Amino acid sequence: MEARLQTRVQRYGWDAAAPHYHSGWEAQLRPAHDRLMEMAGPALGQRVIAVACGSGLVTKRLADRIGPTGRLLATGVVTVTSGRLRNG
Repeated sequence: MEARLQTRVQRYGWDAAAPHYHSGWEAQLRPAHDRLMEMAGPALGQRVIAVACGSGLVTKRLADRIGPTGRLLATGVVTVTSGRLRNG
């Protein structure tokens, strides 16, 4: 499959799954995400890059930790996540 088409197919699948991902996985992934946040140690006012942020479970927590004075650059193929993060 052509790379451009593969990206479109993946984006379509993730966009369809993203709204349901949080309710199905958030509780189960919380221990791993807690550990990740502990290891990364994001703090108020920091600048953070989140790569392949998926549905935004970790990215939202990063944004909360760095607060309004911090800057967050998040990348990924899920378009519904980027809209949700932009709008808070």
